[in-house]
Amino acid sequence: MAIFLIVSALLSAQKVKFGAKAGLNVSTLTGDLGDTSSKAGFYGGVYTQIPISSSKFSFQPEILFSMQGAKEKDSYTMFIEHETIKANYKFNYINIPLMLQYEIIPGLRGEFGPQFGFIVTKKYDIDNYYYYNNILKEELHISGTAKNLKTFDFGLNVGANYELKNGVNFSARYNFGLTNLIDDSDYSVKNSVFSIGVGYTLK
Repeated sequence: MAIFLIVSALLSAQKVKFGAKAGLNVSTLTGDLGDTSSKAGFYGGVYTQIPISSSKFSFQPEILFSMQGAKEKDSYTMFIEHETIKANYKFNYINIPLMLQYEIIPGLRGEFGPQFGFIVTKKYDIDNYYYYNNILKEELHISGTAKNLKTFDFGLNVGANYELKNGVNFSARYNFGLTNLIDDSDYSVKNSVFSIGVGYTLK
C-alpha cells in the first residue's frame, strides 16, 4: 500500500508544491528518568506537497531542524541533609517526517506518518546543590556531551494542518518516539514532542 501511494505521488509530480515552515516545540523525555518537565524550542525547515492522483490524499516529505530535550529534577533528603539535582538536556535534531495527509474539508488536512531523526548536538547542564540544616553548603555545575545517546531516532507523527488560499498554513503535530535513546542500557528514554507552527506554500 505504501509503495502504491509513493508511486502514485510521483506520477502526479507536475502538481508538486514547495514550502517552508517554522514554529515552537514543547518537548520532554519519557521513561526511566526522575521528575521531568517540558522545555520550549524552535523548529524550522522546508517541505514538498505531492498530490496523490486526483484523490484527497497527498504526500508531504519534510526536512526540519528541531530543538528538543527536557528538564529533570531529583531531590534526596536524609535527616537534616538535602541534595537537589537539576538537569537541562539540550538535543538538536535533523528530522525527516514523511507525512500522509488527507483533506477532511477544503483547506483542512489530517496527517500521519513516520519520522526519522538524526541528532546533531546532545548537550546537558547539571546543577547540584547540597544543603545542611537548610543552609546551602556546596553547589556544583557541570556541562558536557551525552556520549551514550544514540544518534538515530525513529518515531510516529500525528497532526493537522489548515492552509489558506494564499498559501499561509497553520499546523499542530505530536511526535512520539519509539527508539530508546540510551545506548547499551537497561533504561528506556524516548522523545515526546508537541509542535505548533506556521508555514507558507508556494503557489
